[in-house]
Amino acid sequence: MAGNLRAFIAEFVGAFGWVFLAAGAVCADSATHGALGPAGVALAQGLGVAAMFGMLGRHSPGLFNPALTLALAAARRIDWVKAALSLVCQLLGAACAGLLLAQIFETTLPAALPPHLGTPVPAGLGFRGATLLEAVLTFFLALAAMGGGRSVAARALVVGAAAGAAALVAGPLTGAALNPARAFGPAVASGFWTCHYVYWFGPAAGAAAAAFLTRFVFDRP
Repeated sequence: MAGNLRAFIAEFVGAFGWVFLAAGAVCADSATHGALGPAGVALAQGLGVAAMFGMLGRHSPGLFNPALTLALAAARRIDWVKAALSLVCQLLGAACAGLLLAQIFETTLPAALPPHLGTPVPAGLGFRGATLLEAVLTFFLALAAMGGGRSVAARALVVGAAAGAAALVAGPLTGAALNPARAFGPAVASGFWTCHYVYWFGPAAGAAAAAFLTRFVFDRP
């Protein structure tokens, strides 16, 4: 029981941190008129994700990401009950992060105006292109998360590098969410749901491909 409680708290805190730091970087960049720039926003996301995996990864069954959680359950690496509870904790953590950002930036960045508290939205890409890009980049993030190193530190470094590189490539195009919770949290707080489905379909497809490849290829002796 204590182990399950620890795992679900880790999911909540890890998703909260992922969303707060990644979306917060977007908000900070907008509030300072581009002081961070795309590279700074990408660095913040990469470091933030690495920090969450380094601090809490050993306790997390679902890897702070609904797409990865569902993929792990589909590949039978975790059971469906734990996956469902982990997903609920992740979405609650993400929503709390979005609501906190709304309080912090309420006077400088009204939630109804861009960047909508860091809510990702495709720019210059249609549904198909944005979904495909999110899927491909989440595929590499998931590979890193599911087998990126024997130690916690090694996996955190690899996952953070994957998240940061993805943000450099796709940040200006899709926001490089790679995680439905990353899109969900700011959307709850801002009420901005445009193309929200992209950030479920794309990451879910990429994570599923990575989970099955890991199980049937890389985990075999």
